[in-house]
Amino acid sequence: MNSVSPAARRRMNYAAVIAPAVALLLPACATAPVDQIKYFSQAFASVNTLGQPLLDDLAIAERRQGREIAVRRAQGKSQQGADKCPRDDFPWLEASDPKQGVILGFCLNDAAYYSELADPPATRMMRGSLSVIERYADLLSTLAEGRNVEGEIAEIEALSREVGGLFALAGVATPALAPVLGALHPILESAARQSSAQEARRLVLQGAPVVTRLIGALETAAPAMFRTLVEQTTVKLVSKADADPTVAAGDVARVEAYRVAVANYVVLLRKLQAAWDLTVQAASVPANQVSVATLVRQTSQLRADAENARRVFSILRSGLQ
Repeated sequence: MNSVSPAARRRMNYAAVIAPAVALLLPACATAPVDQIKYFSQAFASVNTLGQPLLDDLAIAERRQGREIAVRRAQGKSQQGADKCPRDDFPWLEASDPKQGVILGFCLNDAAYYSELADPPATRMMRGSLSVIERYADLLSTLAEGRNVEGEIAEIEALSREVGGLFALAGVATPALAPVLGALHPILESAARQSSAQEARRLVLQGAPVVTRLIGALETAAPAMFRTLVEQTTVKLVSKADADPTVAAGDVARVEAYRVAVANYVVLLRKLQAAWDLTVQAASVPANQVSVATLVRQTSQLRADAENARRVFSILRSGLQ
């Protein structure tokens, strides 16, 4: 009765060998990739060193562009935004000097371009998108390390509202970013119900395609950013104002300086994506020293590249004023 068949004995021996291995493997699989998350957060901070001053310039250019459109619309030279600010309600009043004049009335839709208190719509969308990545990385770090977990629920909810607010801007500017930001909303709402290291891992995996699309959307928006940054200068280049070769050469240099700055920004975004890919990979399989070492090396290089790009842009900027 106590005899055990050879096949059964083999199964028991197999189970005795496999069980400890499985027990060791499961915790590793369930552990959040703390190191990778930390280095991804550092990688983002490096990208932001160039992104923020570039967006500062974009805000100035977009604000100027919005005001010029408002004037042309009031003068009957443009239909852009005429559905919200019709010329019949907000016409152009020409002064005795035909080169002077004002828009009669105040259109609420133009407030974002005249106010100095906040970014105009497209800049707000892009800066807000960078902010979402930053706070998302901070959120992952806090959950993964088990720090202030209770307060993190409020942070998740705040981030969720921020995403929703940016999504509401979709009809105003940079619509390509809106659906990506909107896709984060349900993920964050779900995270608000649970706060743990395991939740950090789930957030990495579930948010992986969304963060990838968000970084990609920021890259895709770069050509529009460049056009806005150089619009005034390119108009000047073909006008009588640039008849002097020396003046024209300065404006050509200005356009090319922004081309270099935006190109550096795009390259840094691509390196940020590479850091995110490694973070997602580490969340998908047990963390290993190879992936951490690779990420450390990439983050260090990205930090050096970003600091160099920021320094170059700072020098270029001083000559653009």
